[in-house]
Amino acid sequence: MQPGQKEIILIFNSRDNAHKEALAYANILSGKVRPYDVTRTRFTEQVLTDLAHKLHVQPSELIDMEGSLFHQLRLQPQRINNVSALTLIIEYPELLRTPVLLMSNKTLFIRSKDDIMSLAMA
Repeated sequence: MQPGQKEIILIFNSRDNAHKEALAYANILSGKVRPYDVTRTRFTEQVLTDLAHKLHVQPSELIDMEGSLFHQLRLQPQRINNVSALTLIIEYPELLRTPVLLMSNKTLFIRSKDDIMSLAMA
């Protein structure tokens, strides 16, 4: 999952209005946005490992431990290691902490539209 020149990849959850807003702002920032909706996309272990590497986090940090699915599944944070995190995200892609923005020179978790807009200023 590598963005092309002047392209943005946005991994988001289409069920979340704030994520849809992030997609809209990404489209403003770049006319070339390749969206990956976790409600429709299956990830491989290699893609997730590469994503964690680009984000400078451990694979276990890719899991959204604050999300409703995490609590519905009754998962326990202390029992999740890097291997089990990858397995869980492959089985339940909505556990992936999103939105994530990938550009040719930068990859980051998006917390708000301001994160995207600050990229436009840079």
